[in-house]
Amino acid sequence: MRVTVRSTIVLLVAAVVWPGISCINGSGAAQARVNEIRLNKTSIIAEAGSDPILLSAAVHPLNAANQSISWESSDRRVASVDSSSGMVTPVGGGRAVITARINGTRISAVCDLRVLIDSPDLAVKFSAQGTDKNLVEDIFVRIHEYLDRLDPALVGDGIKLGDYLDLPDLSVMDDEAVPNQGALSTRIANDDLGVNGKLLRLIVVGINSFNPGANNALYQGGVDEPFAHIVMQFQNLPVQRSIKGIYPQAYVGSEMQLYLTSSFIAGLQDAGVPVDDDTIIWGPTRKICNTAQRDLDIITDKLWLPTEWEMFGNGPYSYGAYSKTTVEDVTNQAYLEYYNSDLKRIKYNSKGSAYSYWEASPYSGNSYGFCSVSSNGSAAYTIVGSDDGGLAPAFCVR
Repeated sequence: MRVTVRSTIVLLVAAVVWPGISCINGSGAAQARVNEIRLNKTSIIAEAGSDPILLSAAVHPLNAANQSISWESSDRRVASVDSSSGMVTPVGGGRAVITARINGTRISAVCDLRVLIDSPDLAVKFSAQGTDKNLVEDIFVRIHEYLDRLDPALVGDGIKLGDYLDLPDLSVMDDEAVPNQGALSTRIANDDLGVNGKLLRLIVVGINSFNPGANNALYQGGVDEPFAHIVMQFQNLPVQRSIKGIYPQAYVGSEMQLYLTSSFIAGLQDAGVPVDDDTIIWGPTRKICNTAQRDLDIITDKLWLPTEWEMFGNGPYSYGAYSKTTVEDVTNQAYLEYYNSDLKRIKYNSKGSAYSYWEASPYSGNSYGFCSVSSNGSAAYTIVGSDDGGLAPAFCVR
């Protein structure tokens, strides 16, 4: 089993000066008071059941009179630690803080430990507790605890593209109901689609997709530094619906946007996804073409349809390939790296049939159309935004 250890500081090592008295040892040498303790590791990612990990602590100054150290774990369900030796044993999925303390003082230092179970099922990976809605909520809380203040470079050591969680069911408004009116009325079951997964399965399709970088400087989400996050999207198509964009076509202001950000997102919350918690579910700043101005709209929705570029890594039919002035292109679009083949882009409806589904990008060849993913996973478009297409919304977890 793999244990990943980095020297990057994830949690600030706390050092507190506790008043002491210098003294003279038996040899007549002066001994100083303790002012700091340092650990050999400050961040660890490990698998449950892997070999024990030895932490060591150095007291500073080296000639300090008090060299007595004790160890403790903030959560023994995640990891235990020998109180005298600092030997850490990963036990179960979760996050624990291992603290080394100078006995008789408040001087301490910590190591941030994240323990995962080797499984693509996020409920198993994070040892989530509960059933149905409570289980879903606990999974997201544990994912957040894993990602919180984690070096973005370490995310992929624990969470992998294609990892998944299943919603027990999903209540949404009737397909043809007016968005944001009436109660949740249609309960969709998490049908087993065999080798094609499940109807209400959410999969990890991106890791740190919306952090600032050489080709996507836009994606800062209100922060100055990159931070750890994942992108989750429906593996299949629980709902089929028309997009009904504003003419000339634009996703921003469309009935589809209203439906996702009101009716559908309410169904997610009812299923246990904590969409009302901004510390867990995050709406990144994204850009989508508006054909009326042949310009970019800014969107910060928590629940959204990906653009063509986000699904394919390029824009064969969107404004960017055919327009004289490039609109959606590599300078303002990210790429959800799970989708590295047409096969992975194929999604199925409740009848088990491969079905085309919507993207948020307008089609460059006709002011009535939107881009889509075809039933064979290739790039496509529809001429009429009022046609029915499948919905595979996405959102970010941090």
